[in-house]
Order: sequence, then structure tokens, then C-alpha cells
Amino acid sequence: MLFKPFIDPDACIDFYAGNNHTFRELLPVYAALAETGRQGAFYVSRQVKRKLKVENGSIPTVPVVTNKIDGFAPLVVSSYRDLHDVYVIGEERPFMLLENEHTTNTRGLIKIVSLFLCKDDRTVAVRKSLSKDVIKINSDKDAAYKILEYLQGVPIQHIDNINGHSVGLVYMAWGEKAFEAVRRSIASLKRLGYSYPVTIVGDLPNKPSIDAKPSRHTFIRTDINPFDVSKEKNFQFRAGRIKPLLCDLSPFEFNLYIDADTQFVQPIHSAFDLLMENDLVVTDEKLCLSELYNKNRAAWKINIQERDVTVIELGGDDGQKFVNSGVMLFRRNNKTLKLFDDWLLQWMRFQEWDEQLALMRAIRRNPGVKVAHLPVQWNSPHMTDDAVIFHNYGRGSVRVNV
Repeated sequence: MLFKPFIDPDACIDFYAGNNHTFRELLPVYAALAETGRQGAFYVSRQVKRKLKVENGSIPTVPVVTNKIDGFAPLVVSSYRDLHDVYVIGEERPFMLLENEHTTNTRGLIKIVSLFLCKDDRTVAVRKSLSKDVIKINSDKDAAYKILEYLQGVPIQHIDNINGHSVGLVYMAWGEKAFEAVRRSIASLKRLGYSYPVTIVGDLPNKPSIDAKPSRHTFIRTDINPFDVSKEKNFQFRAGRIKPLLCDLSPFEFNLYIDADTQFVQPIHSAFDLLMENDLVVTDEKLCLSELYNKNRAAWKINIQERDVTVIELGGDDGQKFVNSGVMLFRRNNKTLKLFDDWLLQWMRFQEWDEQLALMRAIRRNPGVKVAHLPVQWNSPHMTDDAVIFHNYGRGSVRVNV
């Protein structure tokens, strides 16, 4: 399954034109979006900007594309050449292709297009052989409104309890990048038609709301600094200073903790149902402890001593499956409060980058806690057909202290 970026239902719509012809094709759609309040930026190449300057006698207020297009809003183009120009520098954006003329082009980049907007039936038929997201448009104004309709997706159902038990999502966020990643993660779930109350623990309690209904989000500031700048780059974030505190900090009874650099691919409600009979639900890795710590270029060599101690304390079986705490559900009760307290104590023994070894030892020391396991698809490092949550761990920068 080819990965396509998430689509934020509330995003403004950006455009890109690499030449004068595509600029004139897109301009009426861009103008129509002004009426909706969802008009974003219109990016152009230097060639287009020079032409506009000659025609208008002044430099228009359109940003020129250089080596990066910041942001995650959908980007509308109207030619394959323009798509080729921007797909690398805007790779975290969903691309929409406006096809005013009939074409049967099916070259490689066509697979990254999230939405096709076609003006004739023949092109619609061609595109539907490649994608389910194909819309026939009748005019430029119709294209603008069809884009907004597509972004909205299905009606959003807000869930705040399960059989009388309060339910919500819990994130950690330190710094602008992490906060933006949380916003994107929440948006990906809304795109599927669901929203839940959210608690964000971090250093940005006064940030403007990331939801149209701010009462659904709670910000909890903690003065604990999770970064250890004495450690090597990419291993400075010490999640073990924060994650074991989340059970006590959370206002919900049923919780899904999820790392910021995640995307919801399928609905998650079934996992919350597991908390009716269990106290903790963790996601498994495909690899066992010894395999994971021997992966080439994994750089987890910094935790080898703790790994070996953990294997012994788990019974001496180095085939023990690794537990990934990037996605986990927990029921806030006395047993899990005790478990999380023990998790912190276990982490304090080594205070290393990998807090998950400490969690495994804490689970072992709390046999009264009912633990269920979810397969790797619930915390998948790859966008596969059966992924439920895609976790971009190891490739993002939301845990970098910059």
C-alpha cells in the first residue's frame, strides 16, 4: 500500500503552478475558494512570477517555490510536470490533480495523488481504474466546493464515554514540531469520522486550540524537562521521565496514549472495548528483545546492559516479544496507578532512552494487572493494507530538542 499523507478536514487549500498555462487554469478555482474562507497560499515557480511582474507591472504577493513548501495542507496542481516539481519538497502534503483536459497518463507519480478532479467522463473512467477518489467537476466553482466536500470526509462522531466510562486520547508534546504532529494525528482520526477528548501533556498549555471545540482538549503543563542534552543526538528525549506519570495526570478512565508522530488509518474504537475486561493493552513488536537490539543501524546499543538485565528479570528468555509503548491503552484504576509508579521506579534504575524495557519489568512485577496485546498493525512502522495506526518512529523529528 502506497503511503499518502493524512488529510486535515479543516485545512486551507494551497495551489502550485509551474508555468503560465497551469497558473491560469488554477486561478479561477483559487478565487472561488476565497468565498469559502478556505483559501490558502498560491505557490508559483520563478518563471511564473517573472511573467506576472511583466504583465502587472509589479511583483504579485505569491510565494515562489524554492527547496521546500512548509506545512501539511492539500496542494492542488493541474499537470504532471508541476506534480513532479513539487512532490519531493512537499512530500508530507496530499496532492490533488485538477485535469481540465482529457488524458490517459498513468506514469508513476500518479499513484501519490489523493484526489483526481476531472472535467470529462473519459478521464473519470481512466482515473477510477487507479483510485476510488475521483470526482467529476462541472466548473471551476464546482471544483472548489467538491474539494471542500472531499476534505470533510464522513460526518464526525464525537465519543467521550464507553458504557459510562470516560474515554480520551493522551499525547506528549514538547516544542512546536511535536505540537504540530499532535494536531496532524488528531486530524487523521477526524478524517475517519471520529473524535475523542484529548489531553496533551507538555510545555505548550497556552497554544491556540487545535480543534473547533476547544473544550474537548485539555493541556497539562509539567515543569519536568524530558530532554537530556548530554546524550547523543536523536537519543536525548527521555520519555521515561514523563510516560509513567500519564496515568496519574490523565482525566479519563479509559485512555489511549499515542505518540505524536502517528496517523490513524482505521477506526480504533474496538481497542477501547478491550478495557472493559483488561487494565492495560499494549502493542507488540514483530521482533523479540535480542533481535531488536541487534538490528543494523538501530543504535540501541546504548541500552544493551539494561536489555540483558531485563531478559534475566523476565525469566531468562531472550525470545520475549518486545512491547512498544508508542501506542498503549490503559484503564485508570488503583492497579494501573501502581503499575505506572513501578514503571517510573524501574526506569530510574538506568534512566536510558528506551523506557519500554522498564515497562516490561514493571508489568512482570504486577501480575494482578490484566494485560491484553494488540498486533503490530496497531503501531505499525509501515503503511500496510492492514495498518490501524501508522507510527513514523525513527524517521520524524518530534523528539528533537531544537
